[in-house]
Amino acid sequence: MISDKSIIYKMTKKLETFMYKKADQIICVSGKMYNYICQYTNKERIHVIYNGVSEKDIHIIPTIKESEGIAVNKAKRTIFYAGNIGRAQKLDVLIKAFNIDKSLKNRFDFHVIGDGAFRDKLLTEAKKDGVNIQYYGSMPKDETIRSVKKTADILFLALEKKESFEKTIPSKVFDYLSKQAHCIWYRR
Repeated sequence: MISDKSIIYKMTKKLETFMYKKADQIICVSGKMYNYICQYTNKERIHVIYNGVSEKDIHIIPTIKESEGIAVNKAKRTIFYAGNIGRAQKLDVLIKAFNIDKSLKNRFDFHVIGDGAFRDKLLTEAKKDGVNIQYYGSMPKDETIRSVKKTADILFLALEKKESFEKTIPSKVFDYLSKQAHCIWYRR
């Protein structure tokens, strides 16, 4: 959200460099991030531990009774997003798609679990444009996983094209892969 030419960016970049140099050990989640951090400090102190889905989360089965959880109209396919609702997540892409192709409103439901700085903007734009979003707010992770496993046909993940996202894989990818549904990955 800030320019790499701004004073705030330059100050936080210096802080980042200082922290890498002073850290006893550094753990990152991808080879690209490892290579990035290596330019700032001794590579013997940097360790890659790939993230993923825990065994506990893989084995969560849909145990929600029909009267509980999220009610879904199965005559339509369900596009589901769970997580942070911010600028980087680009959820507005779906609102734009629903407006470009009006028939999508009759073929898909859009469900969102989460919260974030752009929640109100997303819901306001959707309402203004006649796009129905079933919004559930924040939920504990285990409840979210059960709901997604029970209801989602398509899992949506979009990220703003930023250099920082090219160094790692969002942990949401692993959560989504545990669902084994159709996934949409959009990158601008």
